[in-house]
Amino acid sequence: MKPNPVGEPIANILDDQIQEVIDLWNESHIAPKWWQLWSKMKDGWFSAVRYIIAAGDYFVKTVDDLVEGGPAKKATVLASLAEVYDAIVPMLLPLFAKPFSNKIKNFTINIVASLLIDFIVNKYRKSEWKEPVEENAPTPEAAPTE
Repeated sequence: MKPNPVGEPIANILDDQIQEVIDLWNESHIAPKWWQLWSKMKDGWFSAVRYIIAAGDYFVKTVDDLVEGGPAKKATVLASLAEVYDAIVPMLLPLFAKPFSNKIKNFTINIVASLLIDFIVNKYRKSEWKEPVEENAPTPEAAPTE
């Protein structure tokens, strides 16, 4: 499966959301001090990637109303995910993976995240997430209620 095309990102449109996502990560994940290199962090690279996937979902929902055109939306989300990745992942990579950090980032953002965005967009396009809900419409059992 080949990812959909990517356009030019729109700068600064998701800056507040990017900072929000990074701040939430930093509040819940404390990095060890330099002298604690021997200690394992509570969460590693895999939890960071899971977090980036959730951030991708959040960014797709947010950018959908702000940007016209599919390729520009995708590029904006990918650029935003790259910023989040740069803020949280490099310090989590194990020592043996550090020499490959650029390749790991390129693979994670340009392949995995790109395909993930296509999946998320398909998921939302084929669902009823944007359609208005009738006042007396039944609520699916799995849907969270407020």
